[in-house]
Amino acid sequence: MKEDEQKLFITKFESLARDMQIGWPPFKQAVTYGHGNEAQLLKDLLSMSIAIYDEDPTPYKYTSYRVFKELTPMKRFEYQSPRHSQGTSYGGYRPKYDLMAALLLKKMSDKDVFDKNILDVYKSLWYLRLTNKSVFNYGDNRSQNLTSNLYYGILSLLHTAYSNDYDKNLAKFSQSDMALTKEKIFEDDTVLTLLLNDPKTKGKVLTKDEISVLLPLTSFTGKVTGSMIARTGWDFSDGTNDVVVDIKGGGYSFGNHQHADAGSFQISYKGKQIVDLGQYHYYGTLYDRKFNKRSIAHSMMLVVDPTEYTSKECVDDPRKCIRDGGQKKALRKPPKSEKEIKDNLQKYKRGEVISESTAPENVFAPDFSYYALDLASAYSKKISTYRKKSVFINLKDKDIPAVLIMLDTIQTSDETFKKYWQINTLNKPTIDSSTGIITTHNSINRGDEGNVVVNMLKPSVDERKTTLFSEGNSTNVFGTQYTPPRPDMPEANGTRIMISPLGDNDYDEFLTAFTMKKPDIDPDKLPISYT
Repeated sequence: MKEDEQKLFITKFESLARDMQIGWPPFKQAVTYGHGNEAQLLKDLLSMSIAIYDEDPTPYKYTSYRVFKELTPMKRFEYQSPRHSQGTSYGGYRPKYDLMAALLLKKMSDKDVFDKNILDVYKSLWYLRLTNKSVFNYGDNRSQNLTSNLYYGILSLLHTAYSNDYDKNLAKFSQSDMALTKEKIFEDDTVLTLLLNDPKTKGKVLTKDEISVLLPLTSFTGKVTGSMIARTGWDFSDGTNDVVVDIKGGGYSFGNHQHADAGSFQISYKGKQIVDLGQYHYYGTLYDRKFNKRSIAHSMMLVVDPTEYTSKECVDDPRKCIRDGGQKKALRKPPKSEKEIKDNLQKYKRGEVISESTAPENVFAPDFSYYALDLASAYSKKISTYRKKSVFINLKDKDIPAVLIMLDTIQTSDETFKKYWQINTLNKPTIDSSTGIITTHNSINRGDEGNVVVNMLKPSVDERKTTLFSEGNSTNVFGTQYTPPRPDMPEANGTRIMISPLGDNDYDEFLTAFTMKKPDIDPDKLPISYT
């Protein structure tokens, strides 16, 4: 370009930059979360500042300061757990821009500016993929019960360009699984494909056996945003018998699109069985703040303290107060640094991973996977102690493929605080009135039925009360009704099953077995008892 043309482009660049949410200079938004952790800074402004550095180095000083001093230290800490705090949709979207910045800086300087743990983030999203080609909802998820919206192809393409490993294979597996032809593998971003897709790096569509060699069946995601995702296989074909279980662990609150759901769990067997019922459509509405992001929308433990407020507006106006029995409120403004978290643990800590293991150890297909959590710090002082221990058993049986055993032991600071053990389903379950056994049904009818038999052993059936909120009442939070933004979606018509002890006790134990089985198989084929 001629010098006058260069000046014109630079002027126009800065004019466009001033219209961005992050502003110019780019200091109006945080860069560790929110829209500031997306394309504005990490792709657009960083690219611009590198391109015009010879003519004007100041823009690069602004953008690189925010990347080096704020973003990379926080991501180094956060990505110790590869499970992204912002949920299924945003957790598949924002890492894309972290990788773009990492790739720009590496190609420019031949240095890894970001910690290499950035390469592990997308793999936890892989584990959330279900056999019906959707995903487990967690965090604010726009895709709901539809086909996955996880940007796998571009994430994997960026990984391949950055690390030159096998990610291109995973990209092709992901895209082909979403019914795209080989010719359309990376069509969702043709410019990036042109820039980054090295034809010398060969990729192919992986079979379930090939992916099993790359990814173990059980994934633990560490202690920053902990979880255990355990599955019986990587078969995504119709009629598959695979089971997937996701248990959210302890860690820290990063707010924004994260929910108050430490210790919650989901089960998929021939479709979604035990689920998150929240819908994400509009950010910050009453429904979004009081149901979607709250514990009540998840399968987890609730404890009602009659004096507890869940938000400041409740204190200012008690008429607006909603006590859902759940955990501390998810933060709107996340921490900006690891130091801020460590200096304010009461504010940010949401439980802790105590133990995790598989047997046999260090195998790709373990017989069982064990996960233990201390979740007391996720709640207010209404809970003195709360431990959750879970064992997922891969039975490798076509009729009864898996069992999940879960023990919740909880003590409240007041024996009158009511405890509710809750699970949520998309279809209304059946309940045996004499035994209290709950049977859930698969959520997507493909002519291939499956059940989850929920057998609570403690408290016994005569020591507990079971209440169902269904047929439009699933969004009723202890008397306050909320209207879901998408009443046509399965989540809006689900069922909440709440089980509470009959007496007033400060300490209670909930021991439950979840048996995944085909409908025509007698559950007594796998008898359950305890001593």
